[in-house]
Amino acid sequence: MNNEEKIKQAAEILSKAKNIVGFTGAGTSAESGIPPFRGEGGIWNQYDPNSLDIDFYYRHTKESWKIIREVFYNFFSNKDIKPNPGHLVLAKWEKEGRLSSVITQNIDDLHTVAGNSVVYEFHGNMSRFVCTKCGHKVDAKSLTLTESPRNRLVAPSAAA
Repeated sequence: MNNEEKIKQAAEILSKAKNIVGFTGAGTSAESGIPPFRGEGGIWNQYDPNSLDIDFYYRHTKESWKIIREVFYNFFSNKDIKPNPGHLVLAKWEKEGRLSSVITQNIDDLHTVAGNSVVYEFHGNMSRFVCTKCGHKVDAKSLTLTESPRNRLVAPSAAA
């Protein structure tokens, strides 16, 4: 079976499905201009993955914060990143009652922006900061992201 036949078979199965759950990862947002963490052009080609580990953050907050800002906030604020057709079709299916939820490894919030209301974010969401002491969440847009956060605020927020 060639790829075209496989795509037609998958489309037929999905068209008959009564309850779909979307599982997404880096490939879904790559079309929107967001690089994956792994692979060619991936973020880990430029940064040490350990630099975003929570234990590293506690031990080296200033160094970690600089990388957090560069990776998540400077990059995303400088781009016109929007949901792509993959995000939009999942939101459409939810509105039609065919999709019950999206489970994603992505932290970019594009599923919610596209219109999905039931999104489980496995790695959290970069649009919210969470205080590691009390759990209070803050919208990232309401913060000035120039210095290391006080009260041990980290980004992205932990998955709920």
